[in-house]
Amino acid sequence: MVAIRSLTYACLSWFILHLSACVWYLIPCHSWSFLFEDVILCSAPSWIYSGYNATSDPVTVYNFTEKSMTNKNIYAGRFDHGLGTTNWVIVNATVAQTYVYSLYWTITTATTVGLGDVHGVTLGERIFSLFVQLEGTLVLFGLIQGGITSMLTNFDVNQFRYKMRVMAIIKYLQDQNQPSELARVVTNFYRYLWERSRGMSSSGLFDQLPFALRSEISMELTGQIFDKSPLFQNINASFLRMLSLKFRPMLALPDQIVMQRGELCDLMVYVQKGELEVLSDDELEIPTMLMKPGKLVGEVNLITRMPRKYSIRAIGHCDLVVLKTEDLMACLHAYPDVAEELRHRAEERAGMSHEQADRPHEGVLASAETFESAKQKKQQKDLADRLKEYEPRMGTNMRSLLSSFKIRRPQETLKISKSMELYRIRDPMDELVEFHTSTLSGRMKSRYRSLRQAYGDFSIDPDGLFYYFWERLIFIVIIITFFLYIYVAFFQSYDDLFTSTSGYVILTFGYIMDILVAVDFGFSFFKQINTANGKIKDHGATVAAYVHSAQFWIDLAALLPLEILVVGLVLYPSESENDFYTRQTQTLGYLRLNRCLKILVIPKFFDRIQNDLTTSTAMVRLVKFSIYILVSAQLGAALLIGGSCTPSMCPTDKAVAWTAPVPPNITTDSTSEDRYRAALYYAVTLLTTTGYGDIFPHNILEQCIASAVMLLGVLVYGYAIAVLTATLANLDGPRVEFQDRLFALKNFMEHNKMAETVKQRAMDSVALLWTITRGEDVPGVKSMTYDLPAHLTEEIQVEDLIHLVAGVPIFKNLEEHILKAFAPAIQRYLFPPGEFIIQHGDLIHELFVIRRGVCQIYHPEHASMVIGELHPGMYFGEIGFLFNKNEITSVKTVTHCEVLTIPRSEFDKAVSGVRWFSHQMTLIGQNTRYYEDMVSAARQAKPLVKKKREESLIRLTKAQKRRLEFRDDFNSLSVHYLTYRAYRLLLNYTFAVDGRFLYISEIIRVLESTLLFILVLIQVTFDIQEVWYFVILYLLDLYAMVDIYIKFHVQYYNETNVLVTHPYMTARRYLRSNFWLDLLAVIPLEMALLFMPGGTTLRPDLIRWAMYLRLNRTLQIYRVPLAFAFMEADIKREQATTFLMKFTNYFIIVVFFAMSMPLIVDCDLDPCGIDISLCNATSFNYTATRLCMDSSYLNTTNVTSADTPWTQFVVGFYWAVTTTAVVGYGDIYAASSNERVLFLVTMITGYGFFGYIIASIAAAQANSDARRSRFFDRLMAVKQYMQHEHLPKKLRERILHYYEYLWLRTNGVDPKTLIIGLPPSLTAELALQLYKKVIEQVAIFKNTPTGLKKMLAAIVKPLYIMEGEYVIRVDDTGSDLFFLFRGTIEVHYCNGVKSSQLVRTGRMLGEVAFFTNEVSKISCKAKENSDLYYVTRTEFDNILEHFPEIKDSLMEELHAAMEKDDEFKMNTTKNISRDVVTQKRKGYRDSLAAVRKKKLPLKQWGKTVMKHTFRPDDQFIRYFCRYLVNALRVISVMVILYQPAFAHYADGFYVIHYLLEVVFFVSHILETRTGFIDEFGNEVMARDRIINRYLKTKHGLLMDVITCFPYEIFTLAFPPFFRRKAWAYLQLIRVPTRLYCVIRFFKQWLAELDINVLFVRLLYTITQLFLWLHFFACLAYYIACPDGLCASESSWVSRTELRDDHEQPDGYIITLYWIVTTATTTGYGDIVPRTNGERFFICLVQVMGKFLFGIIVGDIASTLANLEISRQNFESKFQAIRTYLLDQQANQSIIDRVQKYFDYLWTIDRGVDDIQVVLADAPFCLRTEVCYTVHQRDLRELPLFRDASNAFIRMVSAALHQVQFVPGDYIIQQGDLVEEMYFLHRGEAVEVDNGVEKTVLRRGSNINWQALLIDWPASRTVRATDNCEVYVLDRREFEQVVGKYKEEMGNICTTNRIRLRDLLEEEKIDID
Repeated sequence: MVAIRSLTYACLSWFILHLSACVWYLIPCHSWSFLFEDVILCSAPSWIYSGYNATSDPVTVYNFTEKSMTNKNIYAGRFDHGLGTTNWVIVNATVAQTYVYSLYWTITTATTVGLGDVHGVTLGERIFSLFVQLEGTLVLFGLIQGGITSMLTNFDVNQFRYKMRVMAIIKYLQDQNQPSELARVVTNFYRYLWERSRGMSSSGLFDQLPFALRSEISMELTGQIFDKSPLFQNINASFLRMLSLKFRPMLALPDQIVMQRGELCDLMVYVQKGELEVLSDDELEIPTMLMKPGKLVGEVNLITRMPRKYSIRAIGHCDLVVLKTEDLMACLHAYPDVAEELRHRAEERAGMSHEQADRPHEGVLASAETFESAKQKKQQKDLADRLKEYEPRMGTNMRSLLSSFKIRRPQETLKISKSMELYRIRDPMDELVEFHTSTLSGRMKSRYRSLRQAYGDFSIDPDGLFYYFWERLIFIVIIITFFLYIYVAFFQSYDDLFTSTSGYVILTFGYIMDILVAVDFGFSFFKQINTANGKIKDHGATVAAYVHSAQFWIDLAALLPLEILVVGLVLYPSESENDFYTRQTQTLGYLRLNRCLKILVIPKFFDRIQNDLTTSTAMVRLVKFSIYILVSAQLGAALLIGGSCTPSMCPTDKAVAWTAPVPPNITTDSTSEDRYRAALYYAVTLLTTTGYGDIFPHNILEQCIASAVMLLGVLVYGYAIAVLTATLANLDGPRVEFQDRLFALKNFMEHNKMAETVKQRAMDSVALLWTITRGEDVPGVKSMTYDLPAHLTEEIQVEDLIHLVAGVPIFKNLEEHILKAFAPAIQRYLFPPGEFIIQHGDLIHELFVIRRGVCQIYHPEHASMVIGELHPGMYFGEIGFLFNKNEITSVKTVTHCEVLTIPRSEFDKAVSGVRWFSHQMTLIGQNTRYYEDMVSAARQAKPLVKKKREESLIRLTKAQKRRLEFRDDFNSLSVHYLTYRAYRLLLNYTFAVDGRFLYISEIIRVLESTLLFILVLIQVTFDIQEVWYFVILYLLDLYAMVDIYIKFHVQYYNETNVLVTHPYMTARRYLRSNFWLDLLAVIPLEMALLFMPGGTTLRPDLIRWAMYLRLNRTLQIYRVPLAFAFMEADIKREQATTFLMKFTNYFIIVVFFAMSMPLIVDCDLDPCGIDISLCNATSFNYTATRLCMDSSYLNTTNVTSADTPWTQFVVGFYWAVTTTAVVGYGDIYAASSNERVLFLVTMITGYGFFGYIIASIAAAQANSDARRSRFFDRLMAVKQYMQHEHLPKKLRERILHYYEYLWLRTNGVDPKTLIIGLPPSLTAELALQLYKKVIEQVAIFKNTPTGLKKMLAAIVKPLYIMEGEYVIRVDDTGSDLFFLFRGTIEVHYCNGVKSSQLVRTGRMLGEVAFFTNEVSKISCKAKENSDLYYVTRTEFDNILEHFPEIKDSLMEELHAAMEKDDEFKMNTTKNISRDVVTQKRKGYRDSLAAVRKKKLPLKQWGKTVMKHTFRPDDQFIRYFCRYLVNALRVISVMVILYQPAFAHYADGFYVIHYLLEVVFFVSHILETRTGFIDEFGNEVMARDRIINRYLKTKHGLLMDVITCFPYEIFTLAFPPFFRRKAWAYLQLIRVPTRLYCVIRFFKQWLAELDINVLFVRLLYTITQLFLWLHFFACLAYYIACPDGLCASESSWVSRTELRDDHEQPDGYIITLYWIVTTATTTGYGDIVPRTNGERFFICLVQVMGKFLFGIIVGDIASTLANLEISRQNFESKFQAIRTYLLDQQANQSIIDRVQKYFDYLWTIDRGVDDIQVVLADAPFCLRTEVCYTVHQRDLRELPLFRDASNAFIRMVSAALHQVQFVPGDYIIQQGDLVEEMYFLHRGEAVEVDNGVEKTVLRRGSNINWQALLIDWPASRTVRATDNCEVYVLDRREFEQVVGKYKEEMGNICTTNRIRLRDLLEEEKIDID
């Protein structure tokens, strides 16, 4: 997918460039301009021949008629135009030359390099260049780069999420003080999981596939197990297929015991990957045998369950496939014959007869014992006895010492059976026995074998410490080699180097690096191969893997000594020896370039580091792309210099090569460093698209090279920005997602008007989840360690279990395995200070144990009385846990607390097998006396009294008491006296870390640091010595000192998340962190000058020294990123303002630093040095020290040291902005080699900085739209499904309207998901606050206990119903109870009677069916959009068990309601009968269609039209009032801005203006007659409400009056000659309001759900772009030509033909051309600003242009990324399955079938495997209506459902699940044991019997219908012959539906069971 899209983008880019080049050439050279063959006539002046060199006379006015048309082309004959006239020129060039010439311009323009050597001259050319610039920006940098960004974002998302989870787990383990070895094991497990399956567990991987395909895959994967096991050979194929589904993957970690000696065997293990070792049966457990992949153990013990004699341990990560006895027995239940056969085989394999079946047996491994092994053991025992004598001397056990050696020992093959071939491992004792008991030759063989083994064991561990440093050393060597050899080959040949010692040093250094690379080449043969299951150390495998890799050939090519070919060079006859020597040395440099090939291995090096889960991907990518940028710059410089020069000589003709002109002025006297700097500078200007134009190509070859370098820059830099965007988006994605949930909760609470304290508590609790676990661990929702193996989870939970056992008495006697059983059920909650853990009256079935922190217990009757404190290890909540009663006390946190909880349900499951303990728990729960004693003790508890300080008799104020406590705290500390005196200077209070004061302080500190940084740099750069300037600086220094003092008092959280508030601790922490750097940044170093000789004299040189010494203040800038990190760390704050402030600060810092550094470097200090006495007033000429300005880049614009600092600052600032924004007009360029170095650094920094900004914008937009994208994906899936099923149009519209309504009401947020994961008490309180009104509106719940309300609120779910939709239908199952909160409901009875009374707020719906467990006898239909809440029966019954009195009240109300309804129905039926009789007597028509329509009079028709109200979704209103009117508003704004700026007051503008005003006025009238959608989604059509809304809203009447007010009447007050101008200026008042209307229109459009988001966003952004460009163009022209007078000699128009009289459109086109070239960063340089005001203005244009185009890239990238989220997730599922199948070496045909299935599934339903999941958002009645419409025809064709009611069919259809089959897939196979029935809904299938196709099945056919009634294997095989759409009905779901329709289904089931019995009897099957 990535390769295809990359190729698509490459082809699209090339097509655009090619097409643009062709059109560009055709503009002056038409195809009809041929005079004769091979001679082309082109118009002049044009871009191809302008008649003069623009760079030679930048101020000369364009006057082409006065210029002679001689050849002034800059390519000096390489592209010869020949001779021409004033209008035409003959081009004497080949087609290739003209194409390259045009393509070169197209590339420079589309890539926004804009060197300026070729640019548009005529208006037509400039207009076309506008399109090419926008085309390049929007397509190349917008669509293509945005597409690549979206692709990378979705491609990387899994890796980033996985890494973040692993880092959160590691942090959690560190926080829990777990041993580092455990953290290493966990990290290795996740590393293994990532390498094997990209982090996806194989468990449940195939659940999405159809059952038949799933069984085939499992049979394919486990078939080799059956082949290897004699136990399962020649067994029923159907049984094996069903059994294969029972196999489960298992991962064994290194050193994990897989099978324990002595335990009963109930497990068969197959080694799939990795190795197992069999341990000896003694206490040493020495490995004796090895089990390699493909081995099987334990198959017999599945049947016999014999105890194991040996333990089996994993060597490394092992992939095992296991089968448990219980799974085998479950499968054998349906295959009794197979069960008997397996038992018989197992007894034979175990050597047992039926009589010996009960005798214990040693197991299979015991048969491996032989006489030889017994003899060997005797020899070992004898030798062990001899060694035992030496043990006292050695001090250790010799055997255990030998066994601990980690060496590879020889193995002996031991064939036990066909299924079990082991490898016996030679014991170290065997070596000793053989050595001591054998002959001399035997001993020599043993020695030889040891030496050979030592050589065989030599290998290099790629994860070892040695290779870690070695790999990085080689990386540095490769980088140095690349830069060195390219420099020597292209810039300084060896003939120059050999003339000095340095040359030989460089040559020697090069060969030393070659030796290192050669050694690395040798190491590569011995480098171990990393696999998921371990490392391959075999030499043959490592050598073969390396030789067959591409890296081997790269390394080999890089090591070849090609320089020996220099010997073969011959001396030409006409060549001197010096020239021959020069040619030899140059050739030597070129031949040694093969060493640079090693740079190709750099990507692999970075990929290896990046794949490490513990490394920062962002940091790795930053370093990687920094290297790529440097490499591309070096490569570009080499290409550019190599196309023009040799290493020792460059052309001197200025018309031939780029090196000759000034700049760069490379001559024969130029050094190699000068050539290198110039080439590197030129390359960077092309790569970064800056394109100053001071250096440009001078021939066709140079054009081709320059074009290649530009495209290389676009590729490298564009890809870098794309990767950076993807990285930022994925790094910030979890935060934004979590913050989105947090703000959704905040908005929801504000909407429901919750108390401020509750809101703050909820926000703090949610924020704490992010602070501690980064949202990876949410209690009750997800666990960060959910995929860890069970034994690792238990090991992690050991400490938690210790807390439980130590703190809770009832757990102390539990066995260890029982405790471990409920270890996974332990949940960890985090509580901020002041939060209630439980509250009085709560019913929480959990036991709480404090792990960290302190809590307080409050009295049950006096809520403010503290009666006790709880510390770590203590528990509470036992009343709810043991007695199922409401809590009687409240527990509140004092500090941050970590609390462990155990749910009672999970606890009961864990101890269910321990009868004595379960019985004990039951007795405790029934012990009422114990409960009453606890309640009594709580009520009689006394207040907690803490030990207080002795108080003084003198009354003290609060401040004095605080100081006294502060002093006492110090007295209790053991501190030094001086330290004590120093700390007495501190305040006696500290500042909260999340307080507002500290937040504002950090903002001020950012502003102060940035301002001080700027002012210090400006002072040093421009030598500002005014006193007021120093005063400002020292005031800023003073604030910095105050900030240091504040930092001593900032609270912090320690490593245990406890808030530290004592000043002593906060001060000590600050002293140990940033204090010394802050102190260094404020020390007045300039004061040292006072102690120097002559330092007391205020002289300019002294002041200048003081300026330089003040540069230490710039160190304070380090506080800026720290401050922004602090502000962004608070998840509870909006980040938009921080984002804007951060990048504004960074931009200012970068620009001012770039502006200052060249001037600071160029301008040295005074020649006196530090000794001021060496200078005196007469000898020192201070003005001479500022002459550096005359040789700097400022002088390129004639700015010298004589100009004012203000002028110097403006020009410097202008250059810095144009360079960092990579516009690069070229009017200012580097004046020296040193400046070129600084310039290229500035260009790279600026490109990277703005790339970072663009990436951040794109990342923010991508993450902010994720929720909408997910909801939109569901909508698209529903739309595609409805179109696929051809649902009726009205039903489709209803469903789409409902989803739009649901989005309007919820914005894709489920309120229930907002509070999940919070502590139980807070969750209950929040739920009660949210739904209290809902509950209390129901009369019966109004006065119920708070505990009931909380429990009820916890299970209530919202339901939004649109007008006309059903809530309940007749005969629906009453499984839900509804509460009406808002709206009205109509009630229809089963006999068709409609209730005259509407159900309003506070009533229950469906209570009769709900409580009686019967089908509903009424239908409830929404009369308007209504809000309901519902509870399910199961959850509600659980609540009523605790409140039986409420249950009785509900039943009483239920009976009263039923009696009332029966009475009403009886009365209504009588009335209806009477009305019908009356109507018939009066002769009323039954049909309204028979009534003749009357024609309305014209007057009445007009009144009807005037009273007509349009619907809000009316097509006329949409297209006229929205699309057309807003498009006209944009045109109106552009016209209004154009007129005063260009002083164009033509009469046509008045006509256009008033026509537009008429249209706007009509739209305002229509607005008062158009309905609207209120906040509840209701369509409001009432005129009074429409008018009222129009009058009161800010975008109604007020806005229309401001917009349409006739401001023109004020022109009458002006003189006649000024009225046109005044009219134009007064029109400007309308601009803000019309722009507001346009913005509002686009925001409303984007808020709609069913739209093309990418199109609307692009349209919105492009509209903004053109408005900004138009505004800047108008402003630029107005600055230069106020009132249309362009007479200024110093403005930008002096370079253009606008200086003289010109047409207004020409002025607009040329101005817009300049603005676009600036905003797109093309910057040709043909038009540049000339004044300070113009420079500031153009800086604004450049910055806005970067941001606007950044937003475009961000819009495209974010929209494409979000549109492809579902596709990416779908592809991830398929890739996980494909990777797993490839890893398991599955047959390629199976993989192809899986791929076809996924392709078809995406094509049909966009990857939605079950549409019921998507339709779950719709109301139940609407969902069942859709299902009924789709399936009722298929269901009716089944005899089982032929006589069923519509209600039953509707319920059954809702239980169907969709499955897709591709041709060739089996729908079901004979013998399959499935509890599913299949309906063929679309496509064709055939019945297959022994490979022969029999019956063709089409739509409506049912398959395996008997599975709904009985357990029996499938009786036939069905295979799909076409793409088939099948619906599955599961038996369990069918039985649930049947249970609700017992009366109806009783007869049906009886009848069809008889039919089934008859059928099976015919087939001779006994179902009894």
